[in-house]
Amino acid sequence: MRSVVRLLASGLLVVLFVVVVSGQAIQTGGITGIVTDKSGALVTGATVDVISEGTGKSVRTMTTGDDGGFSVTLLSPGTYRLEISATNFKKAVVAGVHVNITETTRQDVSLEAGNISETVNVEATPTLINPTSAVTGQPLEGQTLRTLPLASPNYLFLLNLSTGVSGEPTDVRSAGRGSADVTVNGQRTSNNSVSLEGINVNDFNLAHFDTVPLPNPSTLQEMKVSTSLYDASQGSKGGGALGLVIKSGSKDFHWEGYWSHRNNALNANEWFRNATNVGTRARLLQNVFGGSGSGPVPKAGGFWFFNYQGVRARNGLDPNGSSLTPTIQSFPMNSDGTTSAALIAPAFGLTPAQIDPVAINILNLSSTLYNGKFLVPRPGQGGCLTPTTGFWDNGAVAKPYGTASSLAFPRMDTQFNRFFSITETHIFSATKVNELRLGYSRFLFANIPTDSISLGDIGASRGNSSQFPGMYQFSITGLFSVGTGVNDERGTVSNTYNIVDTFSWTHGKHSLRLGGESVQYQLNRFNNFAVRGALTTGSTVGTGNAFSAFQNFLQGRVTAIQSAFGDPARNFIATDFAGFIQDDYRWSPRLTFNVGVRWEGMSFGHDKLFRAGIFDPVLAAQGKIPS
Repeated sequence: MRSVVRLLASGLLVVLFVVVVSGQAIQTGGITGIVTDKSGALVTGATVDVISEGTGKSVRTMTTGDDGGFSVTLLSPGTYRLEISATNFKKAVVAGVHVNITETTRQDVSLEAGNISETVNVEATPTLINPTSAVTGQPLEGQTLRTLPLASPNYLFLLNLSTGVSGEPTDVRSAGRGSADVTVNGQRTSNNSVSLEGINVNDFNLAHFDTVPLPNPSTLQEMKVSTSLYDASQGSKGGGALGLVIKSGSKDFHWEGYWSHRNNALNANEWFRNATNVGTRARLLQNVFGGSGSGPVPKAGGFWFFNYQGVRARNGLDPNGSSLTPTIQSFPMNSDGTTSAALIAPAFGLTPAQIDPVAINILNLSSTLYNGKFLVPRPGQGGCLTPTTGFWDNGAVAKPYGTASSLAFPRMDTQFNRFFSITETHIFSATKVNELRLGYSRFLFANIPTDSISLGDIGASRGNSSQFPGMYQFSITGLFSVGTGVNDERGTVSNTYNIVDTFSWTHGKHSLRLGGESVQYQLNRFNNFAVRGALTTGSTVGTGNAFSAFQNFLQGRVTAIQSAFGDPARNFIATDFAGFIQDDYRWSPRLTFNVGVRWEGMSFGHDKLFRAGIFDPVLAAQGKIPS
């Protein structure tokens, strides 16, 4: 009896650190086969030693049964060596037996009669089909993930390499992590599941890939999208099942450094820019750099793996980036660019008494935010161009000109993942193995606006100005809008706690696996929606009321308003349970039955303070308030 413990800790997107105290893994595969002699007769009682070629350590030792067969389960993906020995036979060594996640590799061995001290070396011969499992899907190994060129270091961009998986081409102009949505065999994009090191890391909020952890491709040992017929150990959704396994250390020391560079000088101009005779390429500079190291842990007998990756970019091409697109109304100005009620009123058929002083304050407000002299740019002056600029630095995208207004204020978009897992693999015997996995995944997203202009700067006031001092957003229909958007200050912190236990028992022709899973989701959200307010001045009609949008702005006449107040936070929680049993029954060397059943119990999420319900004052008066 022996126990194996594996620890994995990571701060994803930038730094990932792994400590491994053995060669067992969480997302696993297996090896099965038949041992015969040269005449085809079954060899019973042969010893099969499974050795990891990466670590050089034996991970399991089996003996063949009455049918000459052996099955080894819960093996981490990688390459193994089989050493088979039996009385009156030469020892056979089969090298290069590759194990993929969620798959069982079939490797039959034929022994030669002779002295056991003699050795016959054989290279593994992979089959074109998997004779032991009906699961379909395309595994991608670490070498493929590391060497294929990517516009951004996001492994999700490679999902379309799997048969049956389709999605829109990646928008290589995007800043940050980018996005990827795929359909598997024609199902919905929200019907796919993701596991990292066997831990559920699904985006339970939007059910897409927007918030899943993104270890950079250089850290992945293997990834696979199981597209159909996967066994009962995988569940939660009926579409594709994406499994990811992070690299572990090896018996030898290894290290590497890498750097990739994107530059607008090396890019082709966009088709639409060429079509409109814009010959200058938009600015795009990106540097991805990092390094990896791995090796054995002296004296402790384990292995270590470390990776660091940084991304620095300036992106003026992102279609979702900041842009300045105002249409500025011409109006009379003094020589210094300022205006006044007496100066501007006659030009628009108004009297000075009709002019709102706040409107004049807005027009005259000095600001270099848009590279000019005033907050509202003057035609012909600096700041009337349409620059598009963004900065991406380790998961945070700074948008100096926002996105919600044609003259928007700066906004920082942050996005971070944290992941931790620990596994205890207990080997009771060569045929009985239990694997307990504990996992935690955390995703943080926030839009953080900067109030460049306060209410005091324009001579206005609002009831909540002590808490939110920034000016309201205002829009002049047909011309321009200024300020922080109503949906620009919000965020999400989601936590997932996962417990999974799997017991594997090989008995005769049966390879049984049974287990259960518990996962708790916590979704903590806040949205300071419209707390600064949003005012719109549009045109009006009617006798004595026929004014353009700009005339109404000058008079302080608001035609639409949007505002909100109250508790902006919600804390949702849900706990799901699942159980499964799976039997891979080898009827004969050429026929294996995969039989399994899985039960999923899915709960309804609720706010832990019951703030998502409808408040009934009658029940409240009776004291019937949830505690």
